[in-house]
Amino acid sequence: MRTLYEADPLLLEVSFAAGYDGTLAMLKTTYELEGDRLEILLVYRRVEALRAFGRSLLDGANRDTLPNVDAVIRRATTPTVGLKIQKEFPEHGLFTGFITAIDKDHPEEWVYTISYEDGDSETMVLAELEPLLSTHGNALREYAVQ
Repeated sequence: MRTLYEADPLLLEVSFAAGYDGTLAMLKTTYELEGDRLEILLVYRRVEALRAFGRSLLDGANRDTLPNVDAVIRRATTPTVGLKIQKEFPEHGLFTGFITAIDKDHPEEWVYTISYEDGDSETMVLAELEPLLSTHGNALREYAVQ
């Protein structure tokens, strides 16, 4: 842990978050399989669900598999022009957008202009933007998965 911390404290934080996210799935399965009755009938389904979780980590399209890792990465990301976000619009699906402008003139907080692939655009402050930052393909996320 000390070696990781000295190299980059963020690596240690991502490691802890990944450990928590992975352990949570295993712990939940363990509790579901406790007992001496008909739990044996659930074993195959529960173990297969764990295996599916492991496979889903490698799928770049799978969102929210590692919520704590994603939160650490999003918090550490500095929004810049060109940064990719993903936003779900009810009844319309998931859209990819990019930060196209940053208005730094506001004294309270900066305002980010987001342009989407369908030509639409909107403005957001950091609190609205942070949960939408895309973490897939991020080197820290790949580190966490490995």
